[in-house]
Amino acid sequence: MICGNLTVWKGAETTNLITLATTKIIGDVLERNNAPEGVLTTVIGTGNPIGEMIVKDPRLELISFTGSTKVGSIVSDVVHKRFGKCLLELGGNNAVIIMDDANIEMAMKGCVFSAVGTCG
Repeated sequence: MICGNLTVWKGAETTNLITLATTKIIGDVLERNNAPEGVLTTVIGTGNPIGEMIVKDPRLELISFTGSTKVGSIVSDVVHKRFGKCLLELGGNNAVIIMDDANIEMAMKGCVFSAVGTCG
């Protein structure tokens, strides 16, 4: 949005209420900062039909996808066939690096919270 681009966001189909709540918060911030109406569009629904429309649409020059390696590979193939760009975060789930000098108890609490305390 900072560079003048619009955002079309489709949250995970299992987190529709979180998607709507997050959209409301972002919308309020955009409105308070006089952003033009429509710079953020949220789509709710099942992944496959909506996701296919999104990745095939040449008006969407950049697709950012978070999910499985299998689906990410499909997203990449489809987007690149139309000479689009994509950012992929694939396959991992809550990766973490704990340094030798870390407070292990605090690090473990942080790991557990980040894995389950903020999930959809």
